[in-house]
Amino acid sequence: MKSRYRLFRRGVRNGAFYCVDTKTGKRTSLRTGDEDEASQIIHAKNQALRQPVLNMQIAKAYPLFLRTIRRAADGSQCVVGTGHGAGLSMQSVANYSAGDPTTGPF
Repeated sequence: MKSRYRLFRRGVRNGAFYCVDTKTGKRTSLRTGDEDEASQIIHAKNQALRQPVLNMQIAKAYPLFLRTIRRAADGSQCVVGTGHGAGLSMQSVANYSAGDPTTGPF
């Protein structure tokens, strides 16, 4: 299968990398000067076209992931364990990491 997105660099020295859509001809900046990072972005774009079902599953799971991270950061969600009082809050983990590693909530 032919890749839809291609990588090219604009400018002779320290030029930014761009992505060209071979189907539409549209060029967009990748906002990076690092060739490895730019090629990873292009690879991800092409891979997303090859596996659209996987993309949808990731898209559905992402809001749940963000909500879980926010709750853990707020301290309103258990970090370890299940059920009421079985886990450790972010505050207790922070207290442990600031103290002596030989004692703690673990």
